[in-house]
Amino acid sequence: MPRRSTIPALAPASSPDLPRRQTLAWLFDRQGRIRTVLRHEQTADDHTADVRALLAEPPV
Repeated sequence: MPRRSTIPALAPASSPDLPRRQTLAWLFDRQGRIRTVLRHEQTADDHTADVRALLAEPPV
């Protein structure tokens, strides 16, 4: 008898069975404070602008 897969079948994106998840990356300043959250929906240009803005701030 073939083994059953333990991986569930993929559901369509509109399926209510899919959990809503976000992939986030947090940017911290030199003092360890969260300054910016990067979301996976953002473009590379958005991420670049956020990182550059944080790097441009003078150290405190």
